[in-house]
Parts: sequence; C-alpha cells; structure tokens
Amino acid sequence: MALIWLWSTLKQIPVSRKLGIGLALIFLLFAFFNAWRTQYLKTHPGLRLEIVQLGTANGQTPNDSRILIWAALANRGEPTTADSWELFINVPNQLPLKAETLYLDPTRPIGYGMSNGQERRLSGDDILYNKAMRQPIQKGMKEVGFLGFEANIQRAVIEKKGTIFCSNARMLMATQLKQNGITLACQGNRCSYPA
Repeated sequence: MALIWLWSTLKQIPVSRKLGIGLALIFLLFAFFNAWRTQYLKTHPGLRLEIVQLGTANGQTPNDSRILIWAALANRGEPTTADSWELFINVPNQLPLKAETLYLDPTRPIGYGMSNGQERRLSGDDILYNKAMRQPIQKGMKEVGFLGFEANIQRAVIEKKGTIFCSNARMLMATQLKQNGITLACQGNRCSYPA
C-alpha cells in the first residue's frame, strides 16, 4: 500500500477513491490470512504425512501382503527427524489392522511392476525413512519418498473397495546443542553425547 502511495506521489497521479479502498481491502485480507496461518501453524505444529500413491503386492506367504506407498512428509514445526512409521489398514467389515514397517536395504535397488506392464526401479536414496532420519527436516520443508510395509492379510482382501489406508510418523525433536565444544544430540527432552 505504501508503494502505491509513493508511486502516486512521485508521478503526481491521484488514485481514485474506489481503487484506494479496493486495494486497502485486498491487502487487509492478505494480512488476515497471514495472521490466521501463523496462528494455525503455532497450534498445529509437527509432521504431516500424506500418501501420494499406494501399491500392493503379494507377501512371502499367501496370507501376507506388501504395501509400498509413495509419501510426502512436511514439517510444520521446529526442525525434527521422524521415526516409528506406521500404516493402519481399515478393511470394510473387519477390525483395523496395523502393518509392520518393512525396512528396505538402501544398497539394493527396488523394482516393482506397474499396472501398465512397465517396471520401475527405485534406489535407496528414494526411501523416505532414510531421508527423514538422516538429518532434521527444517520448518516448512518437505521430503518425498517411498515406504514399505508388510501386513498379515491377503492382498485380495486389502484391495477391496472401501479399504482405507492411514499412515503417520512419530517425530523426534532433533535440535543440536553445543556445550563445551561438543555437539549433543537431543531428542525430545533428553540429550546424549555422541558415541
């Protein structure tokens, strides 16, 4: 608003009353939104995990299945790392089921078939839990990658219409403190010296 006033003063061009009121209202709405967003992020901090894409495969036994999700992990709070990944499966007319995290070997590429017949290869650098545990995710930043899970349920059952998948990650505050020249690793309210 100040720039518009400065421009009109320097150019000696008066701004109409309607334009001035309209611009003031627009900037006021921007200010309201920014204040609301700031307060919202203060009251809803932490990690937000969104499932972008999900695929299923047969497990090691006929009664098991594997679930591969492509997910985006956004941090709306202080810098933090994430661990303890969870995937809950709600199949219609059955009790909810928690899938176990499948920790994948980061040195071996992962290949999986797509519905169009093509095969896609992913490297260990694409594994989300490796990205999110390696270093803290800064406030406002997002990491994208895949996670693997195993469930004690047949693939055909979890592929039923109406099945809901819900995933989350527990956050660990990963602030770094310096004391006497030694960097302490802190998680939550506990700090420890590096090994």
